[in-house]
Amino acid sequence: MKILALDSSGPVVTLGIAEGRKVLAESQFAAGGKTVGLLAPEIEKLLSETGVRPVELEGFALGAGPGSFTGLKVGFAAIMGLAFNGEKPIWTFPSLKLTAFGLALSAEFKKGLTRASLAEKQPSFRPDSGGLHLGFDKGSDTASQEMAGMRTILVLTGAKKGYLYRGLYVRTENGMEESEPLKAQKIEELVWPDEPAWVTGSALETERSEVMSRVRPEDRVASKDFWHPPAGLLAQLAATGNLGSPVGKEGRLEPIFLKSFETKFKEVS
Repeated sequence: MKILALDSSGPVVTLGIAEGRKVLAESQFAAGGKTVGLLAPEIEKLLSETGVRPVELEGFALGAGPGSFTGLKVGFAAIMGLAFNGEKPIWTFPSLKLTAFGLALSAEFKKGLTRASLAEKQPSFRPDSGGLHLGFDKGSDTASQEMAGMRTILVLTGAKKGYLYRGLYVRTENGMEESEPLKAQKIEELVWPDEPAWVTGSALETERSEVMSRVRPEDRVASKDFWHPPAGLLAQLAATGNLGSPVGKEGRLEPIFLKSFETKFKEVS
């Protein structure tokens, strides 16, 4: 199954195409308020590089935010136009959680699991009633030891007007779970996790001094490669059936927006 994925929630727009478990191509560009003019050419370029024709795409996946209102609206409109004209499915996934997933699958993150090597057991994706989780293939009894390393991931992205979007996730033996509800907080009131944490997200670029001033010696700051939602991974997850049911043509498809910067957000159904 060939899937085109897009995340336009942040200052960097990411795109990816996957066929099954294989990521065919990925690209990204700085939005800079020009997403409308740059998005279509970038999609065409990515399709050209992979030799995939638009009619060969069997579905689409979207990073659902929260993030830039304009960026999300542009991205959603573009994918809805491509998908619904051919009555093809669309999957969605929260952008901050996608960023956490990308980091959790990296060699950089695995090195932080200090009690045991991950060589015996490679990560795999497994759907369940709660959605997508990062699990492990069978064949090893060292999972509990592997979880002894640093497993909390704090994802921070800019929400403008002096606020940051804050997502806190924890890697468990059963996968990756949301540790606290998604929030928008004033930068000066930002709540830091009690336990040592990985820190990632686009705020490391846009509000770097404010974020770095709160990083403790026991925390780890992810490298820049893992600050933005990886659309290639998103396409892979959709192509392998790990994002649950898609949104149909008559379904409700909308980004995640935090109402008045409260902790509750709209469900993407």
